[in-house]
Amino acid sequence: MSYICEDSDRTAIRSANLTSAVWHYAVRPYIYRMIRIRPYTLDRFEALLAALPTVAYWAEQVEIYSFRSWNGGDPFAKQMLRKWEQLARVVMSGAMKKLTRVVFCDCVFPHPSCYTSKGLVPVTDFWSSFATLDTPVLCVEHVTVPVDLFKTALMALPSLETLHVIRSQLLGGFGSHDNNDDDDDSDDGDDDKYSEDSEDEEEQEVGGNQSGDPQDQNTGDGDAHKPRRSELTALYVSDLHRLRDIVPASSIASLVYLEVDGICMRDRPSRPHPDTLWLFRHLGKNLRTLRLRVLPEDDEDASYGWELSHCTSLHTIELRPITHEAVPLLLDQLTNLDIKHIELPIRFESTEECKVDDYEELNEVTQNFDPSILVDVKFVYMGGLSWEDVDAKMREVVAYPFWIGKGVVTKILKAQDPFGTSYAAGRKIKYGMRKWDKVVDVDDKTPKSMLLRSLEGTRSPGKKKTIAALY
Repeated sequence: MSYICEDSDRTAIRSANLTSAVWHYAVRPYIYRMIRIRPYTLDRFEALLAALPTVAYWAEQVEIYSFRSWNGGDPFAKQMLRKWEQLARVVMSGAMKKLTRVVFCDCVFPHPSCYTSKGLVPVTDFWSSFATLDTPVLCVEHVTVPVDLFKTALMALPSLETLHVIRSQLLGGFGSHDNNDDDDDSDDGDDDKYSEDSEDEEEQEVGGNQSGDPQDQNTGDGDAHKPRRSELTALYVSDLHRLRDIVPASSIASLVYLEVDGICMRDRPSRPHPDTLWLFRHLGKNLRTLRLRVLPEDDEDASYGWELSHCTSLHTIELRPITHEAVPLLLDQLTNLDIKHIELPIRFESTEECKVDDYEELNEVTQNFDPSILVDVKFVYMGGLSWEDVDAKMREVVAYPFWIGKGVVTKILKAQDPFGTSYAAGRKIKYGMRKWDKVVDVDDKTPKSMLLRSLEGTRSPGKKKTIAALY
């Protein structure tokens, strides 16, 4: 049965489930391996756990969607607050022992004060339940969350290793790091932002903790919290806004993989962006893979630079978009490192968009890397063009002959997932879940009954074995 279900989509698994009674019992662990929960399916999922407790041992991924107001109403209505309590009791109590990923998408997290304002006394504290949520991967996308409580929750997760924070709104807890939307070129604003780290700079060299143990040094960012049993090794963020309000510098120093889908790399004549400076300053020697999308700059005289010499293990670098003027400048500053893999995503709809002039400087810079260390250069593209058309065009504009002559492998690959860090979009394509389109595009005026029908699809109510909590 594992040969049939391991790599199959959910349609194939459900078909196998209906084949016979013997197959039904054999397929059940694969059916319940991924659980998707919405407020109106939470009661059914709780009933499922009561009737079939082994589901808690089969579940590996839990996706929590749309815990918010449906029709523009109060997101903290009494009914919704009770749903958050129920979620903490049913899903986050620690009963699910084999979770590998938990996703919150399109949610508005409650603050404890919401219960007081509604005259409610929470039976189960949602935020305290993070201490019993044993999962190595946490994804939050399109959520609104109190920043102080979110940071505490992250520090309480006992085995968190990978964190995704995608296009989310972090509210409250306004402190010294919450002025990132102000004019970054203002001397007064920048001085305030740098002042908090000034003492750390005297005791800690660039690159964060040089001792190898992120918990040994006092970074001033959350070290008062009880350390987790595991270290944060992978971080995916859509931007750096308020990142240092939720992730301590000690966790940045322990990263092995980092992807930022929007980062300001301006160096001079204006002062570097404080969030960018803070991030690169605290990256540690364990970092191996760095993927960045560089934001455009309005200043034509802006220059770009970074200092990554302390990241001695860095071997894979991805910069996008490939036509950004900063890409060759930033790559040129990495030629002294042992870079083994360079990945350059390309987004174009026709080969006419690729011009030789756009790649001249990039070709010159990539030829400065040591070919005895550089293993390959990959161009990853998206779009409807065939691989043959893209390969033929890229041979005209990039330094194929040089790399091939030096023994450097050059590859043209078609991307399977969208560029960037969108978990929901990537998962939708991978698993074919087109219903998500109906969720994000629903107008607030859509009647609730119509919305529920669009989400429920065409399931027959007679099929009791198909649990609505999964979708």
